Amino acid sequence: MKLKKIILKNFRGARGEHLLTLNIEQGSSALIYGDNGTGKSSFTDALEWIVTGCVKHLGGREIEKHGGLKNTFASEEDESYAVIEFDKQHYLQKNLMEKKGKFSAQFGNPESDEEFVDFLKSEHLFIRNTELIQFILATGGERLADISDIIGFQDIKNLKDVLSKASNSLNGLIRAKNFETSISNNKNKILEKLKAIVNSKEQLYAAITSQLKELGLKKNVNDEDTLTNALEELKKGVNEEEIIKRNNINTSEKGLLDGLSKVKSTMKDLAAFAKELKKITSKKEMIESISIIKLLEEGEKILSAQNKDECPLCERNIDKETLLALIKDRLNTLQEAQKQINKLTEEKRTLQSIFVDINQTLENALNLLKELKLDNVDIEKLTADLSCLKKIQDVLGEDILAIDKKNLSLKKTDIKYIDNTVLSLKKIGKSGGQQEAEKRIELYSAITASCDAFDEVVKLEKEKKGIESQKETMNSILSLFNEVRRNEMDKFLNDISSNVNEYYLYMNHAEKVDEIKLVPTLSADGDLTGITIELKFHGQPVSSPKKFLSESYINCLGLCIFLASVKLFNKKAKFFILDDVISSFDKPHRIRFGQLLKEKFSDYQVITMTHEHEWFEFMRNAVKGKGWKVIRTQWSVEEGTYLELAPGESKEEIEKMLKKKQETGLGNLIRRYAEKCFKALCYNLEVPMSFHYNDTNENRMLGELFPAVVNRVNKKSGYLKDKPVVKRLEISSFITTKASHDSSIKENIDDLKVVYEDLNEFYNLFCCESCGRLVNYQFVSSPKKTISCKCGKKEFDWKG
Repeated sequence: MKLKKIILKNFRGARGEHLLTLNIEQGSSALIYGDNGTGKSSFTDALEWIVTGCVKHLGGREIEKHGGLKNTFASEEDESYAVIEFDKQHYLQKNLMEKKGKFSAQFGNPESDEEFVDFLKSEHLFIRNTELIQFILATGGERLADISDIIGFQDIKNLKDVLSKASNSLNGLIRAKNFETSISNNKNKILEKLKAIVNSKEQLYAAITSQLKELGLKKNVNDEDTLTNALEELKKGVNEEEIIKRNNINTSEKGLLDGLSKVKSTMKDLAAFAKELKKITSKKEMIESISIIKLLEEGEKILSAQNKDECPLCERNIDKETLLALIKDRLNTLQEAQKQINKLTEEKRTLQSIFVDINQTLENALNLLKELKLDNVDIEKLTADLSCLKKIQDVLGEDILAIDKKNLSLKKTDIKYIDNTVLSLKKIGKSGGQQEAEKRIELYSAITASCDAFDEVVKLEKEKKGIESQKETMNSILSLFNEVRRNEMDKFLNDISSNVNEYYLYMNHAEKVDEIKLVPTLSADGDLTGITIELKFHGQPVSSPKKFLSESYINCLGLCIFLASVKLFNKKAKFFILDDVISSFDKPHRIRFGQLLKEKFSDYQVITMTHEHEWFEFMRNAVKGKGWKVIRTQWSVEEGTYLELAPGESKEEIEKMLKKKQETGLGNLIRRYAEKCFKALCYNLEVPMSFHYNDTNENRMLGELFPAVVNRVNKKSGYLKDKPVVKRLEISSFITTKASHDSSIKENIDDLKVVYEDLNEFYNLFCCESCGRLVNYQFVSSPKKTISCKCGKKEFDWKG
């Protein structure tokens, strides 16, 4: 897919009723020359705006409202739009609307246009001089993000982030559940009650049978039914309320012990969290500055796009590269601090979850003890200990930066009464009553508590195994995911590195720089963290181009990376725009770059723009006969930006429009073609004209040029006296008025055809059919009193 036309109306440099049209049908490449300020970048701006929705180099707020896009001289009511025509019937139009100083934009066919634009977003379609080194100066992470966006890896990275988050969540869940402590507590409970180590149902039943025999009950427990029978036997002659009370004591003891164990195992993590939090919050200035990360990121983008050595915020003069380096350093510091805060926030959430579970467990035990009203349990002291833990939970619920480290302090003395209460409840469970009924109650309670503890162990081990299995599976997926992602990125980077190296060496074959590679950087677990640029500098491997290469060479490397990306990324778009990219190149680079475009990108449609006249002349000669359009941009107050084709191309374009009877823009084109022709006549005939400075001299119009040529010839010769075409042009409104400069003059297609034929007839009076050259003052013959062309076949009388 290639470009056919870019049409602008009241957009950027394009002004008024005249459409600014870049016509490059049949996939022609184009060389566009124009001084800075003549509006040649309007075409790049249009392409960027249509495809991305903004124009980065114009600045943030302005572009968000599309305010910098409408031509300065256009009124609110004036129509404004940009159109891109592609071959194969693709067509995009985006309209810019203004109402009460506010701007909005809309595609001509929103649904289909937006779908087509989404496809174009993944292609590399243009690059400006200011964008050449952005990729090189970016951090490794930024390079990875840029390339991931382009090649579709961003969605994969997003999936990887989801998987990582899920894995971290499982780790947090394992910590919050504290399986090892809970399982150990329950096994110790069984050991305490049944005086045996139990790891299976069989061992549980055997331990129960043994305890029954000690009490004199000849019951053999080997399944649930025999266990139920044994418990029923123990209940005979026993007060049911005493059994319930003893069970509640065991339950509350177990709850307090579980909660207490989790508190003790978490105290170390809580202290470590408080220590790290203190380190972060002690850096008050840095913490306060984190809020400006987005501002710095936006400032970096704006500064990278601008050409001035000036701070875009305070307008103070400062070297652009120095300011960029300062911003990057500041950003890196703040972003690293933000990562630490994010990591601490995750730890805070995990600890908060643990304390929620602890407090719930302890609260349930406390409520049971309140109902039991035991003499040796002080509910107020126990409540005070629990209140201390509840405060920790509440503090962990605060914003990370609002937490006071002092409020996270937790000492063993703060939970001393919980510990004492557990010991008191254990003594009750081991009362060692002498009466038969008391012994039966004690054993009944021991068996039921042990059975509950065993069931809890089975449940916890199953849950632990399930979560660990999920974690193992997730880690395997992540490991495989990272490997596949890394391998694909390696393959891609090898491909692009090969092209980058080839293009760079083509342009710098005599330099001691080679083996340029884009190389992925990896974390300890093998995950992609960034992309670094490696190369050999005088045979030594280095990984920071900006340390070893001058600005010109870095720009050259940046352009090579762009061109390599075009080859790899552009799946359907066989075109790209180079907007003033050679302005910071050394002369040898410029010539080699032109040769590179011709040799390596001959199958692409290349639109290259420049204000460097020397390079323009080199490229114009280099692409002669290759089907390239050679165009100059000019600017005037009346018209804004307009294009001047080379005379031969203007003629071809005019004749094509006449054949198709296309009036729009034809008058403009004929006028510019005529001005070119008459300027050439003025030069070759040494036509004297009044002095004007610079652009005013270049912008002389037909109304001044035509009579000057006629007067010059009439003074030197009678050659024009019998030529009717002179009279026809003298009375033509196209010549005698401002013609196409004047929007009030409306020529129809027939009038324009007549004018064009008359202009050609007049011009051919001075042009040789044999050599194609104009008669020239250098070939004036004083003896013969004639003037001729170089070959001498076109000749007429001329006074010396």
